[in-house]
Amino acid sequence: MPEQIARISHQFTTATAQCGTLTGVHSVGLLNVASTTPARPSVVNANHHTTLNGLATRPDEKSGLAADRFVDLLRHGEVAGGFRLRGVTDDPLSADGHQQMRQALGTERPWGRVLSSGLQRCDAFAHEIATEADVPLDIEPRFREIDFGDWEGKEVAAVWEEDHERASAFWNNPFAIAPPGGEDPGAMKQRVLAAWDALLSQLGDSDHCLVVTHGGPIRLILGSLLDMPDAALVRIEVPHASLTRIRVPADGFPPSLIAHR
Repeated sequence: MPEQIARISHQFTTATAQCGTLTGVHSVGLLNVASTTPARPSVVNANHHTTLNGLATRPDEKSGLAADRFVDLLRHGEVAGGFRLRGVTDDPLSADGHQQMRQALGTERPWGRVLSSGLQRCDAFAHEIATEADVPLDIEPRFREIDFGDWEGKEVAAVWEEDHERASAFWNNPFAIAPPGGEDPGAMKQRVLAAWDALLSQLGDSDHCLVVTHGGPIRLILGSLLDMPDAALVRIEVPHASLTRIRVPADGFPPSLIAHR
């Protein structure tokens, strides 16, 4: 029985990480995704750019094309308090979580603006980075995680045992069923993508923004970018302190995913 609960806990963690923060999840990897949109000449030249921990950041000024804009999505690191379902529960980063985020960004600070979700596991680090880069920090609560309602702060194994039927249904399709007493997934999607559209509309020439946020919003943004059905978003892994780079062309072409790691 303990082995079965551990297996279910791992599987449920994978599914619910689509919509929420599950501290204790350790998965790493680099995913380079080819865009399904029409091909466009890249403004970034491999011989003429700076990098952020290996990701291209500066457009080639000699290309003659309109300058690209970039948005980086950074998920918070591990959270103090152990392995629990966290949406709106406002626990701080652990010391390891803070170090994870430092390592993800390296030493470059190319951003002209930093945004954060309003929860301290994002805000404290975002404030540090904005201060180091000497740029504005804006709090955008629409980039918050989903509210898990009655499941907030509980261990996954406990939720599975206490509320098996609903937990199983939620695991099978996280964007079709709301957690008991929690936020409707459709409402979450609407607010996250509204915040994303607002950010894109505010970008100026050559702008580069950092958004410190959560696993659920990152998946929703990538799903919108890549025209993925909601049921498939669980297949995108977003480990703690994952860094995602999105190119936003200034010439009318749609945004594209550069890297996700």
